[in-house]
Amino acid sequence: MAPNKRKKKREARIPKVEAELIQERVPAAESSDFDITSLRAQQRELVDTIEGLRDSKLIVMVFKEGASLVDGICKPLYDQLRELGKQDRLDLFLSSRGGRTEVPLKVVTLLRSFGTHIGALVPYRAHSAATHVAIGANEIVMGDMSELSSVDPRRSHPLLPPDPRDPDKALMISVQDLRHCMAFVKKEAEKGLTPEGMVGVYQALFDKVHPLAVGAIEQSYDLSKQVTRKILQTYMDPENDKGKIEKLADLLSDHYKSHVLQIGWREAKEFLGLNVTYDNGELYELMIRLLELYEETFQAERAADIQIGGQRSRGFARPVVWLDTSAQTCWCEELLQKETTREGGVRENVIRHRWVEGDWPPQPPQESLGDEGSQS
Repeated sequence: MAPNKRKKKREARIPKVEAELIQERVPAAESSDFDITSLRAQQRELVDTIEGLRDSKLIVMVFKEGASLVDGICKPLYDQLRELGKQDRLDLFLSSRGGRTEVPLKVVTLLRSFGTHIGALVPYRAHSAATHVAIGANEIVMGDMSELSSVDPRRSHPLLPPDPRDPDKALMISVQDLRHCMAFVKKEAEKGLTPEGMVGVYQALFDKVHPLAVGAIEQSYDLSKQVTRKILQTYMDPENDKGKIEKLADLLSDHYKSHVLQIGWREAKEFLGLNVTYDNGELYELMIRLLELYEETFQAERAADIQIGGQRSRGFARPVVWLDTSAQTCWCEELLQKETTREGGVRENVIRHRWVEGDWPPQPPQESLGDEGSQS
């Protein structure tokens, strides 16, 4: 994954999104003393070995715990795929807790533009939106620790109650939580609840959850099923495979009563009917080891300049997403500042995120790209 000769950086900015990660690709500032050169070399060796075993080209997409799959990854992914070129067999090594419901369809579409046969290698967790990405593959390689999950979304809305843990933010609500609440109300009504009693129940509910928020949450449920259908239709026949497509859309959105209930390889294969290849041998051992190496690199930290309110100040940068191929490397890093609290602890304030091409440690910037954007 040695980087190719660095291309001249683009100065065009990509609009900000409502998410944890944004798309701007800029060269990084000076490096720190954290040496991950050996780890990166081991990663490259494992990628080469896996490519040999699979007779494919591999693209690695690994997210740090807490980082989300959002549309900021699409442009870097496109650049990586374009550098790699069209392939008969293209594998995605995927580790993510999930993210935005709309993003997986774009990710799968990009992969299919550059690969004839798509494989998803899931060493451990590919939850929620990452499950949507995985089911877009012709083949999902899973082992004993591999997990998929339901795809029923959780979402926030300005009209929802505040989050008790962070009153400045609206509460995140699972679509299934709301649907089960409404089903419970209906069930109780069928037991003989009077019309006046029903009015009281709905009044109490809508005192907590605004009707417009209810509509938005229900819409996100329909969106999740729509995304499932569209992803499956990228390689299934919309007419001949309609029954299987609808079954998967229903099961992944409705069947599982917890958003974090794990779906192992056997259930994915035998109950959901996904094309799962179970491996508990050399390949899966390599997958687990590669994931461990990437998780270690998330400890890396370096000094960095951060633009805040037109003023440049000193801060730190840490990787939160790795997006690697044998052709080149890029990653998304969070830019943060640290301050000492009155209690003597350290508070970290994340300022924004940005994408960087090359390898760690990055080279100092050769040109100025102007002020950095903000991240909400």
